[in-house]
Amino acid sequence: MRLARPDGAGGVNPQPALPARLPVLGTVSAHVMVQVAGEHGVSQDRCLRGTGIAPATLEDARATIRLEQELALARNVIGELAHIPALGLVMAARYRLSVYGALGWGMLCSPSVRDALTFAGRYLDLTYSCCAITTEEDDGVLLLRISGGRLPADVRGFFAERTLSATIRLLGDLISGDGWLVGVGMAGPRPPHAGLYEDTFGVTVSFGGGGHTVRVDPDVLSEPMPLANRPMLDMIEDQCRQLLRQRRAQLTLPDVLREHVLRRLPALPSMGSAASDLGMSERTLRRRLAEEGSSFSAIVMAARRELAEELLLQGVPSLQVARQVGFAGPAAFTHAFRRWTGSSPREFATR
Repeated sequence: MRLARPDGAGGVNPQPALPARLPVLGTVSAHVMVQVAGEHGVSQDRCLRGTGIAPATLEDARATIRLEQELALARNVIGELAHIPALGLVMAARYRLSVYGALGWGMLCSPSVRDALTFAGRYLDLTYSCCAITTEEDDGVLLLRISGGRLPADVRGFFAERTLSATIRLLGDLISGDGWLVGVGMAGPRPPHAGLYEDTFGVTVSFGGGGHTVRVDPDVLSEPMPLANRPMLDMIEDQCRQLLRQRRAQLTLPDVLREHVLRRLPALPSMGSAASDLGMSERTLRRRLAEEGSSFSAIVMAARRELAEELLLQGVPSLQVARQVGFAGPAAFTHAFRRWTGSSPREFATR
């Protein structure tokens, strides 16, 4: 959730989509999913089946898991609890500020609500959202956009709904009083259980838009935090930096190259330039990728597809998406996208 400092008019400057999220997560989110499933009669073994997550890891709040393990766990839980409407909303009810550990304490010790959100944006990889969160000023309202476009289609809706609901809950823990939540938007048609969202959020929810959005009264951003403490905030920020360094140290070579490509799009880096940036020869890079069952061309293709899907789901026109992922024109992009997904960009965005 990246929130810019106010401009001269006191607004918030638009922010670009996040280039990449770390594929390494804390275990608290996985623990919550298993806990909720257990309350509905689903055993831990059924939840963890095929995820590679050991029960001892699940109980260790200092441990980490891979993003693909979180996704596998979510698939199991979604399958077991398919009869429960608004499952992402149900899960998000457990995401109080304390769940975020050092990140949560850093927000509480920030000088203002704006500073708390800016702090969260710097350390978004310490949250459990798995989704991109961007902010912009829109008609005098602070607009938060939530995109799960880089997640697999079968779990995208669940994680986007959970992130939307958890974001609103987190804001409610930060902001005193009522009236700060102006509106909520959700992608897709209005479901039969729409009343669950409106009862929980306390505002009318609009459906059918291009994505999940939260609209906040920007006047609350200057509200002081009652527990503001600069020395404590500095100490907590050091802890957050250390946690991020520890997680980055767990990245695989394909992880690092994925970030490398996403940061440089629409320019397409060569294997030689990537190898040079990583301090190794092209031959060594090719060999190490082969040892991990991957290739440079496959990583570039996956990164382009990942970004293209996210942008299309945000409503970005196909021509603009083609340019942002490094295609010379819409025809080449449409051909490649159909090869990747089995559908055209227009069909994908509509569906």
